[in-house]
Amino acid sequence: MAESNNIPNCSDVPTLDNANNGDSRTKTQVDEIEQTLITLHDNEDIIFVQAFYENRSRTGYFSRENFHEAAEQINVLDDGRLAGEIHPPRAIYINVNSIHPSFICQQEPNSFVIGKSAPSNELIVRRKYFFVDVDPLRASGTPSTPEETAEAKRVRDNIVDYFLSIRHFERMILACSGSGYHILGEMDFDPDPAADSEQIKDQLDTLDRLFGNVRAEVDTGVYDPRRITRLYGTMNRKGREYGDRKHKKSCIESVVK
Repeated sequence: MAESNNIPNCSDVPTLDNANNGDSRTKTQVDEIEQTLITLHDNEDIIFVQAFYENRSRTGYFSRENFHEAAEQINVLDDGRLAGEIHPPRAIYINVNSIHPSFICQQEPNSFVIGKSAPSNELIVRRKYFFVDVDPLRASGTPSTPEETAEAKRVRDNIVDYFLSIRHFERMILACSGSGYHILGEMDFDPDPAADSEQIKDQLDTLDRLFGNVRAEVDTGVYDPRRITRLYGTMNRKGREYGDRKHKKSCIESVVK
């Protein structure tokens, strides 16, 4: 099993609490976000980013040649330094699959605006990843505890071992969402992005039956082509913190080939 060496481990990346100073954190944060964009979508014409606040969202479309600028703007959002916003977003997401490049014409490119929805299934031109989201079972809208997060990782890692044993994917991106754990498996899909939806839904159902348990489950509803996922390198602030239920940072752990 080969892993890329240029992806920082989650525990190695400074967060809001453990950075030595603001400048070093910002530089590292921007670099990590840019690395996420490159790892997920290096060969794509555009990416879609959506930041969710308490009562609204901000969306942006960025072209491939502007990934560094996108990372800088995303970092400003994630730090809560955007003019006009009192608080940072609860979570920031990015598209999983490939968007038709004409969609960037629907709003000003390479900047964030209030509102606007994610691309519809009809605007997804290629399914790029088989997306697996393993979440710990807990009360809705609450951050996960360390024990719950660890159980989600255990279930996810069992699924990774299964995929490796059958050589299912050309490449797997392994990531932490800040509450659960993800697999983004790259493979050849049907040219029609919607054609695989029912089969992928069935496969997710099977994975949940085989590997899910009373403490962590495979989300069986993430089969649609327009799916968005956590923008790794940003904070997960969904739910109110209390006790050992803390907001946590998302990250890419490794790339397995």
